[in-house]
Amino acid sequence: MVWRNFENALLLTDNVQVIDSQFGTILSDEVEIIKKLKENAIRKIISRKNTTINFFSKNKAHLTTKGIIELDHEKKQISAFSLKKQNQELIYEDSNVYISAKKQN
Repeated sequence: MVWRNFENALLLTDNVQVIDSQFGTILSDEVEIIKKLKENAIRKIISRKNTTINFFSKNKAHLTTKGIIELDHEKKQISAFSLKKQNQELIYEDSNVYISAKKQN
């Protein structure tokens, strides 16, 4: 665990589990939690490397990647990216649908 005072962020590494009350449970190799300046609130959560987010939903939704997932609390949106050099998939799955995306060369 490393506090980055200049960036107002907390960096967690090695088998991290974070429960985000807005989105769900984050299981990741690395999670950075960025705090709003002068407020006791989260601005953004960024996960890197192997990550799965189990969303709080009735249909057991989850998102998996070996890239980057950003949970933006201010915009209330999720962005997910696979890393170019690793050629990995992004996978979203719930009880009704399975979606995978992979960059084509």
